[in-house]
Amino acid sequence: WLDEDNSRPFRETNYNPELWYRFRPGRLRPDWLGLDLGVEHESNGEDVPESRGWNRVYARPWVDYGPWTVSLKLWYRLPQDPKTNPTDPEGDDNPRILDFYGRHELQLGYTMADGEWLELSTRYAFDAQRGAARLRYAAPTSGGSSYFYVDVFSGYGESLETFKRDRTRVGVGFALLR
Repeated sequence: WLDEDNSRPFRETNYNPELWYRFRPGRLRPDWLGLDLGVEHESNGEDVPESRGWNRVYARPWVDYGPWTVSLKLWYRLPQDPKTNPTDPEGDDNPRILDFYGRHELQLGYTMADGEWLELSTRYAFDAQRGAARLRYAAPTSGGSSYFYVDVFSGYGESLETFKRDRTRVGVGFALLR
């Protein structure tokens, strides 16, 4: 719930299906290196004029070495035709999204011996000089079947609805997976 007067359980629901292939090196190369190649769609499922959505293809080289994980996700936005008018259901819902999301995301993760997990993610749009950072922490609950988590976000692109606004948010909750 939001800490505002107009609080409700879900402010926005985003959908993010993707299809990817994970390349892992053969036996002669280190098994802690990899590369993900994929295509991704993100949308909020709303009708115009609240509709937001975009498609991208990406390459994500990664290193998974001991407790450390590092990845750099680089993407190319698939072009869309411009809208003919604001109520047009076809065409680009958010033509300037790369000015706020950038074209990459760097992630650094660390898994502790007791199962706790810490991850820092950053994005930056160099041309527009806008960025975002997210810090996530997860700890297994006493039963071990779920996780308590804290998620701190600051910057642009926190959601499709508000991607043009600089926001700082703290979230806490429980997760089945991390």
